[in-house]
Amino acid sequence: MQYRNLFCLFSLSLLLPPAWGCRLSESPHNVYQRQGSGVVYLQPEEENNLSLPEVNFKRLRRLPNSLINPATQDEWDREPPLTDLTTDHVHTGAQAIFPHFSYYSDGRVILYGGKIMRNPPGTPSVDVASFRAFGKIGVDKNSLYYEGKRTDDNGGENRVNLQSLRKVEFSSQWKPDLMGLTLRDDRFLYVEGHRLSDPDSFTVLAQKPWDQRGKFSATFNPCVAVPFGPWDTLARTRTKIMLNGELLDADPETFSVVRWLPGSLWTWRDKNGLQRYV
Repeated sequence: MQYRNLFCLFSLSLLLPPAWGCRLSESPHNVYQRQGSGVVYLQPEEENNLSLPEVNFKRLRRLPNSLINPATQDEWDREPPLTDLTTDHVHTGAQAIFPHFSYYSDGRVILYGGKIMRNPPGTPSVDVASFRAFGKIGVDKNSLYYEGKRTDDNGGENRVNLQSLRKVEFSSQWKPDLMGLTLRDDRFLYVEGHRLSDPDSFTVLAQKPWDQRGKFSATFNPCVAVPFGPWDTLARTRTKIMLNGELLDADPETFSVVRWLPGSLWTWRDKNGLQRYV
């Protein structure tokens, strides 16, 4: 009887409508492919592909993620070879969409998400020779980047210490940070590519899942990873408050939460009064 009930539950899950956000197969990967003398970036789940005629397909490679040490990876979790041009994909979860993109280069330009990285006017150009990837964060001799966009300067006394740069791991009481990426070196914290002081003062204050339907939901939707969807992560340093890696214009010493609807609405109060983030 027990096995029959389990079979019925699994069968029911297959009939659930797409609104649940569940996908029984892995999402199709985006692919860098040869097109004439250049490259095209195929996006199976978008209406259009991206043409990159100035990119040299023969020399195109994925840049290694400097946060990953291949020597410590399990066999089943090893990174594909850098010549694999099919690693980009967009994962659709129960409550949100998670792009999983890597930095690529042909030796002349850096690409992220099928687009050539170009810095804003008045800032240094992307320096291909010194560029290194640290997950979603990129670093070259002049700039910091997050998800392919320039976020901060890199030079002088504030230059990133690449030898000590590493991911900030949350303590076991907290879930991993899926919505942002926080790194640190021996002097600074790097929150989504923005440099902050006092790295030792970084503390996670609270987390709240986007899905509010409770554990009962997972019984009927086993194909979605548990726990459901993403979760908001509230954290602080001595001088800053951040939500999912985004800096809030809030005073840490007088800050208090007024209303918190994960993934949609955030209201807080501090010495400057009531403020809202959507």
